[in-house]
Amino acid sequence: MAPDQLIASQALGFKQRIVGIFEGTVAAGVFTGRRMDGTWIEAGGKTGNINGQTVAVPIVVAPAAEEEVTPEPGGTGTRT
Repeated sequence: MAPDQLIASQALGFKQRIVGIFEGTVAAGVFTGRRMDGTWIEAGGKTGNINGQTVAVPIVVAPAAEEEVTPEPGGTGTRT
């Protein structure tokens, strides 16, 4: 669980700041218990509550692609 904030723009172009608690648990490669409780604050002072939760999702980490590098004279190797 961590307090956090982000800046967002909504469909009509108004800037909003979202502050609150974003939490979840990672175990055995699965992100569970994802929940967000917070407040959105629009420029001009308009506010609203945010309360949400969602289903568990697996965490998939793709391996970095290996990049071929032409070594300089006397050099060797590949870069990842």
